[in-house]
Amino acid sequence: MIHAHDDLIFVIRLLAPINATVVLLATVFIPMADNVGLNPWVMGMLLLILGEMWFFPYQCSYYLQFQKLCGGHYTERQFLYFNGVANLLKLLAIFATLPYWHNLGVL
Repeated sequence: MIHAHDDLIFVIRLLAPINATVVLLATVFIPMADNVGLNPWVMGMLLLILGEMWFFPYQCSYYLQFQKLCGGHYTERQFLYFNGVANLLKLLAIFATLPYWHNLGVL
């Protein structure tokens, strides 16, 4: 079930900004979480972590603002590489905590 949410969040994030994505999906999925045996807190945490991920600069308004403020005094390729690695680590962290959440009884 978590895999389907990941895909949906990534697709919506290609088109919508972070705030709109999180608000829209939280409105839909948090009330449904309890019905499928998932703690609403876990669903909220997943939505916040996954909704904040971005891969293309146009997806992240605060990165675009960072670009303007720095005026190119950084290597964008390295920054975007670091962002991709950070996104991968976020996904790995989520999957690593699944057994812990299951033991707590929130999954």
